[in-house]
Parts: sequence; structure tokens; C-alpha cells
Amino acid sequence: MASPFLSGFTFVRNGAKFDYPFRESLFSLLPLVDELVIVVGQGEDDTLAEVKAIAAAEPKLKIFESTWDDSLRKDGLILSQQTNLAMSHCRGKWGVYLQA
Repeated sequence: MASPFLSGFTFVRNGAKFDYPFRESLFSLLPLVDELVIVVGQGEDDTLAEVKAIAAAEPKLKIFESTWDDSLRKDGLILSQQTNLAMSHCRGKWGVYLQA
């Protein structure tokens, strides 16, 4: 299989608990990319199960799990760390970052 040309990437944690539109963001990006990487942080809700259900029907969706380092919460460093983690799993020549 050839390398993907365009990778989408994002991350989410506790998306279901806080009613973030992560489902909508995934469905809006899937038709545009060759692969979509999502890093799902270990949370307190069913976000991972919901993302896995979407991935079961969408083979372009690649899930990676992460544990958040609470020491990186200051100044939002955890957000950049999770973004970079998602981007590191992309295989495409180009990337599109989407925040929910």
C-alpha cells in the first residue's frame, strides 16, 4: 500500500463527559484525508469506546491511546504534547490538524 498523501490528526480526552463535538469533527475530516489519527487520553467516560465504534466502520481512523501527564497542565503544555503525539503517528506527506 502506498503511503498516504494527507493525514488528519487530533486528540481527545473525556469528550463524551464534557459533550465536546469530537464525533462531528471526525466525521467532517474523514472524507478529506487518506488517514485520520486520533490520540485518546485515558479518561473518565466512554470516549474511547465511542471512537472505537466509529473506527469499526471507518478503516481510515487510527486510534492511539495515551496517559496524560498532569505535570504538563500548566500553561496548556499537555495540549501541545498530545497534539505532537498525534502528529508523530501520521504517515502522510501533509497533515491537517483539527481541534474538536
